[in-house]
Amino acid sequence: MTTAVVTVFVAGCEAASTVDEANNSATVAAPTTSALAAPSGEDEHEAVVVAYDAFWARHTQIRDWPESTWDKELGEVAVDPQLTRTLQAMRFNRNSGITTYGSVTSRITEVEVDGDRATVTDCQDASRSGQADMKTGERKTVGVPRNPVTARMVRDAADGRWKVAEIRYPGGEC
Repeated sequence: MTTAVVTVFVAGCEAASTVDEANNSATVAAPTTSALAAPSGEDEHEAVVVAYDAFWARHTQIRDWPESTWDKELGEVAVDPQLTRTLQAMRFNRNSGITTYGSVTSRITEVEVDGDRATVTDCQDASRSGQADMKTGERKTVGVPRNPVTARMVRDAADGRWKVAEIRYPGGEC
């Protein structure tokens, strides 16, 4: 199997997005269900980027939804081990009186697709997001503007869609 590498700077495919040309970044709203579907003739790289951004959009959205919906909703964009890790962290935070605020902005620098697996390298802007007290809304943390993120993506055999399998924060600068 051959490996293809492409550099991607701005994502969007059936997702509402705003582009900051000066920072070469995109803020992506939740894509439609059709954008999450398996590509048929679509560019695989674009499909991976859409799925990656859908994970972050959904993660941001569901924090205020009933906990009973989390597994299904996050399962649309993630698989284990990331699915379980994210759900456990969300439940721990909720039980501890912590919520999150804001959203992250992807600045994807590389997408590597190898069959049904892919790797996304992102220099994520998390400076408008963090943790807050659930009752008072008082902000406890603030993210950093240049956060290196590596995501392992897989094509889900059950539905053919790209999903996040693992998010890693390698540290350092980007």
